[in-house]
Amino acid sequence: MRIDRVYIDGFRNLKNVEADFDEGCLTTVIIGQNGAGKSNLIEAITEIFRHVDQPSSRSSGKLRFTFEIDYVIRGRNVRISNRDGATVVAVDGDPIAMTRFQNEKGDLFPDLVFGYYSGTGRRLEKLFDDHQSRYYGVINKDRSDSD
Repeated sequence: MRIDRVYIDGFRNLKNVEADFDEGCLTTVIIGQNGAGKSNLIEAITEIFRHVDQPSSRSSGKLRFTFEIDYVIRGRNVRISNRDGATVVAVDGDPIAMTRFQNEKGDLFPDLVFGYYSGTGRRLEKLFDDHQSRYYGVINKDRSDSD
């Protein structure tokens, strides 16, 4: 999966921010002065993927910022946006129902989201807590106490 473009408005200090990433490169480095919004951009992208992965989750609920994200996965172009109030998905330019997206998420959504933050504290890490708990719940479900 490769993120091509992201638009964020209303997440912390990010107001009407659009980042258009190099489509020819799989690695992106975000560099800037302290307070410029680098960490906020990474956190906003994480929040978007959390929101889409667990739309009914207590922690993801309805996002309080506007977003649009374009990415390529398994040769498909996916756009997820809430610019009109509701979260909508388009695949290869064609809108699809959210139920269809959830059913085809294995092909249209990343298996893993990796985030790296070089600062101290749990700012970014805690965004992954719900998913990590869900993961451990699944892998421990069939284990006996002796395992």
